[in-house]
Amino acid sequence: MKPTTASKRKVFCLQKLTEYYSGTSYCSCFVAPWLCPEPSVRVWQPQEPKNTAIVKAVNVWIELLQKCDNVFIQKILYEWIDLNHLKIVHLDYKNLPTLNMVSFENKQITDNFIAQIIMDILPPCKQSKDKSKILHLLSKACPKRCQIRNLKEIVLQYATDDDETYHFLLEVMKKSLFGTYSHCKEMLCFEGRHVFYSMFVYQMSNKSFFLKWFSNNNHQIFIFFCLKEFLCDAIWQVKSVYNFIEKKWKWSVFEKQVVQSMDSARKILNTIAKREHKLLHRGDWILSVESFLQQVSKQHIKLFRTSNAISFYSKTKTLLNKYIVSENANMPVNHCIGCFLWSFMQRTKDEKIIFSLLRHFSIPQDIINHLMNERFTQVHFSSLTCKQLFVLKEFCRLMDLRKGTSIFILPQHLYEKQRAALLLKESLCLDPPQSLGYICFVCNDIKFFLTKVSNSSRHSNRLARGSLRVVVDNNSESLKLVCGRKPERHVKNSKKKWKDDQKAISRKMFKEKQRNFLSKQCIDTPLQEIDLLGHSLQFNNKMITLCTTCANVCLIEANSLSYSTEINCKVCHMTKKDVCIKCQAETACNRILVYNTKKPLLHKAPMCNSCTTIYAQKQPVMI
Repeated sequence: MKPTTASKRKVFCLQKLTEYYSGTSYCSCFVAPWLCPEPSVRVWQPQEPKNTAIVKAVNVWIELLQKCDNVFIQKILYEWIDLNHLKIVHLDYKNLPTLNMVSFENKQITDNFIAQIIMDILPPCKQSKDKSKILHLLSKACPKRCQIRNLKEIVLQYATDDDETYHFLLEVMKKSLFGTYSHCKEMLCFEGRHVFYSMFVYQMSNKSFFLKWFSNNNHQIFIFFCLKEFLCDAIWQVKSVYNFIEKKWKWSVFEKQVVQSMDSARKILNTIAKREHKLLHRGDWILSVESFLQQVSKQHIKLFRTSNAISFYSKTKTLLNKYIVSENANMPVNHCIGCFLWSFMQRTKDEKIIFSLLRHFSIPQDIINHLMNERFTQVHFSSLTCKQLFVLKEFCRLMDLRKGTSIFILPQHLYEKQRAALLLKESLCLDPPQSLGYICFVCNDIKFFLTKVSNSSRHSNRLARGSLRVVVDNNSESLKLVCGRKPERHVKNSKKKWKDDQKAISRKMFKEKQRNFLSKQCIDTPLQEIDLLGHSLQFNNKMITLCTTCANVCLIEANSLSYSTEINCKVCHMTKKDVCIKCQAETACNRILVYNTKKPLLHKAPMCNSCTTIYAQKQPVMI
């Protein structure tokens, strides 16, 4: 018969305890017939016990816990008591003690999710509700959320619908309450364990009782921290993953807060347990812990960003814009400066050469060094002239543009499909020379009509032509297209009443000045012309190209290839889905040669990408 986990742990714990206490009067107190000296104090005294030898032995174990200085042996003693928890519970209810040892925890339920935590919860993956209810609950405990929001409703719904989620929550609560994780420095004393033994064996094992207990007492903050502690332990078990997220996000800051908070919570439980252990009517001890955890949650640590991080140059550009507006420095836009800097930035990868250009604009060397080391702050603004500030603002804008903008040449077969789709769209007989669009490099506004799937009442821009928010500059002799986004949006709404508060009026006026300053730069800076035929543009964390089916401008996203094996806007393929003949999945399919045995016939049938990889070399495929 294959040994169970409980029997393996029993052998391990018994071996360590007998080795440690060998040669003492306690060496025989861990197995029948429970030979041990009389304990000084009996902490546990069941009424009318059926086996007094076990009662005496358990009290000796409790006494050894208090005397032992070895942390490892102390944890082994706690685990040994947990393995005998059914004996303790049965004797409390005047029954005979059980012969077999049963593990108090079911580690198989929790250990199954360690690998999935790494793959489906940690960045860069995005958790969805469709994967697993337990993984969705654990994603709530990640250090990227500021509040719990609707965790109570989610726990009640998931525990009601899914038994696995209910059992998982019980195991997580046991681990956190008893302090069985390897990082726990404070473990629950026997008095507390004794109470929770009966609670989990006779009460929490009933699903309806657990749901009523959780909904009536509102224990969501306690469950929240239990999930956090489980997450910390799961990450710690995989050392390579722990080292990576520690280097990238400083995971130890979050882990330290959670571990110390839960150790403090168990310390509070120990104080309450020793005081109220022998009382006939006990209160809900977890409520006392939750008031402490509520205060800790207000000092939430947020590591994983849910939004894109703003670069140093983008922040500096914004600060320079605000400072120039506050100083009322109306500097004329000099395009020669931007063109000169941009021409050098496009021709070299060495940033030292790029930064050395600032010396030709009378920028002090110490300011250049601060900018190179990303230590240039508002403190240095006052020491510079308006012209120098404008040069630095243009430099930061172009450096941010250089790092976030790229153009990629597409393969020949994609270019041919885009060209054919563009011919059909524009109804041309000859090849179109280009597919032009515009981008404002000042406010980063994209002038293309982006075709995207949307549930709103607005159309998907599939039939749109031309450019978006583009105006013609009438002051120039030649045709000049400029950005029209800021002039449209900064105009004051006359129907909206201003507040009488002087501070609010001052803030409003300052924002108007900022918008005017930025719109002036937009108008004075020509739009950048982009040809997307045969190209893919990476701009402002977006990948933009032409759809190979309808020739509309679209975004390349993670789920784009689930609609078609080619670059597409997803709108063209919303209704074009085939069912794979092998796995019956409804997705974009390839056409594979098959031989139908029911109808002796060779023909092409749909097959998804996964099945194509397996069966494509075996054509014709027998079905």
